[in-house]
Amino acid sequence: MKRRSRRLAFCAMTASMSVTLMLVLGLTGVGTYAAPMIAALLLIPIRKHYGVKTGLTVWVAAGLLALLIVTDRELALVYLTMFGWYPVIRPKLMGLPRGVSILLRYALFNAVFLLTYTIFLSALGIEGAMWPPSIFHVVFLLLMNLIFFVEDTVLIPRVEILSERVKY
Repeated sequence: MKRRSRRLAFCAMTASMSVTLMLVLGLTGVGTYAAPMIAALLLIPIRKHYGVKTGLTVWVAAGLLALLIVTDRELALVYLTMFGWYPVIRPKLMGLPRGVSILLRYALFNAVFLLTYTIFLSALGIEGAMWPPSIFHVVFLLLMNLIFFVEDTVLIPRVEILSERVKY
């Protein structure tokens, strides 16, 4: 019973820290992409110690709470679609051969990115805003891929090392 209570408390605290982080950084107006990425990193210890299913459950809970509480809807949508789930499923993708893994990770990120912003712009009533692509769209996509590269190759591995050193 004590182990289950500790697990539930740790997962609930992680979800609440994620939402709080997104709320505070969302209020500043500069955290639209940084806050979801940092909040997603908080899921790594959960995945490492409690498994993928628990990590995905906490991601969904934090994402739905963010949609209800966080004032920046784009931030909550970015967490739910682009960054929140990735640290949880990354080890499965890393288990593939190196070339396939890299290709699949970036193809998945770009597909989710394009789908997210197509839905987002459609919800705002801006039909055709993604097509034909302008130089702004191309630069934005390249910058998002750079952010994803930093998250994938620098941030996630370092948080994984830190989470191995801490006992939960």
